[in-house]
Amino acid sequence: MAKNRKAKENHGQSITLIDEAYRKLKEMIFRQNVIPGQRLIAKDLSEMLKMSRTPIINALYLLEREGFIVSVPFRGFYVKPVDINM
Repeated sequence: MAKNRKAKENHGQSITLIDEAYRKLKEMIFRQNVIPGQRLIAKDLSEMLKMSRTPIINALYLLEREGFIVSVPFRGFYVKPVDINM
């Protein structure tokens, strides 16, 4: 694993910055720190989470694949309503 991708050690396992961004963004969605329909701007998120935009954008695509957010071409990422029965 590349040295610059390693965020921290957790019980001997390395956690990448993408993993950390993913976990934090998903937590923000479930805690409703971001609300359904809200636009997620990578620059703002990177400042908030104190990391570069690249891991943020990669995490956003992971969350899109899982159905938590939607990507609108030329518009950005938006939070989808969360089904608590999932």
